[in-house]
This record gives sequence, structure tokens and C-alpha cells, in this order.
Amino acid sequence: MDPNQPSIFNPKLFNDERDQILGLLNKLQAYWGTGRAYHTQNQPAVELNQHQPNHRFKSIGYSEIKSEEGNENKFGVLVSIEGNESQLNSQVLQYETNLKTLFGVNYNPKVDSTKILPDNKALLTVSVIDSNTNIKLPARHLVLYLNQPNVKMQLSQVFVNKFIQLVPLHPPSKEEIDEYLKVVPQGIDELLWNQAKLNNPDPKKFIPVPMIGFHALNERFKLQEQETQQQRQRLRLIIGDIENLERAVAVMRTKVDECKRKNVILGNRVLSVMVWQVIRRQRIYPVQAHEDQLRAKLEGLQAELNDSSKLKGKLNDLMGKLKEMQNQSMATSFTVDDSLIKKVKAYLSQEQEAIKHLLSSAKTLNKNPSK
Repeated sequence: MDPNQPSIFNPKLFNDERDQILGLLNKLQAYWGTGRAYHTQNQPAVELNQHQPNHRFKSIGYSEIKSEEGNENKFGVLVSIEGNESQLNSQVLQYETNLKTLFGVNYNPKVDSTKILPDNKALLTVSVIDSNTNIKLPARHLVLYLNQPNVKMQLSQVFVNKFIQLVPLHPPSKEEIDEYLKVVPQGIDELLWNQAKLNNPDPKKFIPVPMIGFHALNERFKLQEQETQQQRQRLRLIIGDIENLERAVAVMRTKVDECKRKNVILGNRVLSVMVWQVIRRQRIYPVQAHEDQLRAKLEGLQAELNDSSKLKGKLNDLMGKLKEMQNQSMATSFTVDDSLIKKVKAYLSQEQEAIKHLLSSAKTLNKNPSK
């Protein structure tokens, strides 16, 4: 009997004020989605559950539409587990043997343990290979075959009474999505379902999913919490890898700097050896004309620098004045005149120009020894 019918909320059991109290109790139980509603004498009570329209603790969520092409040949099987993951892996071989019996000897099923879920559940990934062609069968066809009533009854035996449900992993087609959205889920009001479809933030990426009762909400919360923990663990692994790479880069930079230092030392040694070889080779030859000309010019420059009336004399006078100024500054506070600083800069500039001229002359003679 539909709990929407007035006989549940307006029972005729005692024909007095107790019927009003019983009607309120039936309404409260219908809102909670549990209990039995007594309404009429000599009539059985109505079993109330969460899938009836009057149940109030329900909502609509959204799940991502899987679009990985790698899952075209795989489907999932949700099973219950009693022990840890190692015990589940030990049962995989038995599952494969039972599936081979279900599909036939010409097909080789492959079962992988994919993910451990909350509430002692696990998601297994199954693929089937045709032994004649060595090609994996499409998961869409396998799910349709396993959902047949006579085949689905055997899945409980195949998975040793631990089978819960099939979980398609292949991307749904547009026709399948349209068919899913067209049918209003059990216990969901049609207006609520239509509004959920209109409020979908991205119909190409998300699909509305009913959440009925606190159990569904709690299960969704546990899945999200588990996924968050896995993401955090993955981030910790990534951070560890980055830190290892940074340490490796630092070590590599140290080695590169060491190689550069050794390269400079070896370059200087090679240059010294080359100079030594040139000097040794030139020992057997007399002094050349360009070398004698270079010596004469260098001696002339040295004599010009040593001339007391020119640059060297001025530098000596300047050094004497600086020492005198330094001695005076130690006795009393002394302020250097700006004109004197300009003269010092001028003398130093002349010395720098003389040195540049000397180096330029030496390079010119070295390039053109015949001059």
C-alpha cells in the first residue's frame, strides 16, 4: 500500500481520538522511513522504508562521469572482505577460476584488486580475454551479460557469497545517460529530480545521484575522506621526491663547480707547459730583430717612467704630500681641498694612460714582430 494514501495518515482503527495520535505516529515513521503503519482493522500494517516518497531524509548529489578510454575493457565488482588486503589477494585466483567457469573455457578472466573501500568493502577490476583472438572483450557487453537474471544469480557463488554489485567502469554513452536521467529513482520526487538535472553545474562532466538516508550520506563522506587521505599520502610522496631531486641537484652543482675549478687548474697547467715548450724551442735560435726592437722600446718606456722630471717624479711628490697630509690629519682635523683631490685624480689618470699605452705597444710588437 502506498504511504501517500490518506488511510495511513487518517487511520480508522479505534474510531476515537487515538486514531489522530496513531496518524501522527504513522506520519512520523513515514518521514523517518522506518517502522510499520497501522491504519485499519483486519488489514496488515504497511512496512515503511527509505525508498517511499514520504521519506524526508534524502538529497541529490553529483558524481563525475568517468571518461578514461583505458576502462573500455574493464568493469568493477564490489565485494565484501573480512580480513586485510593480503587475504583478498589470496582469493583472487579462486575468483578467476570461478569466472572462467561462468564465461566458458574459451575466455580467460583477469581479476585485480584495485581499491579497499570503507565498511569492509573492496573494488575488484575484471577484464576478459578471448583465448582464440587474444583480444579483450568490451566491458559494456560483459556488464550486459552479467546483468541477465539467470547469470546474476550465479555471481554470489562465483565470489563466494561476497558479491555486492557490479560497477561499470567504462564511459557511459549518451544514450545510457539519457535513459538514466529519464527514469526517476525510487523514493525521489519527480520535481526534485528535474530540479537536480537543471542545477547540474556541468552536464558533460557530472551526473545527479540520489542519496537516500543517513547511510548513503555517511558512505559518501567516508569515500571522500578516504580519497582525501590518499591524495595527502600521494602529496607527501611527491614532496619527498622533490626534496630528493633538490638534494641531487645540489650535489650535481657541487660536482660541476669542482669540475670547473679543476678545468681552470688544468688550463693553467696546459698554458704553462705550452709557454715552457715555446721557450725551450726558441733557445736554439739567436735573438731576432723584432725581439731586439721590442727590448729597446721597453727599455725606453722604463727610462721614461724612471725620469725624475716626469711621471715618476710627480708621483713621488704626490706620495710625499699624501704622507704629510696623513701626518697632519693624525694631529689635527684636516680637510682635503677639492683642488688637491682633482690634481691627484689627474696624476692617477695620467699614470693609467701610460700603462695602457705601454700594454698597447707590447701587444702591437708581439703581433707584428717584423716592425
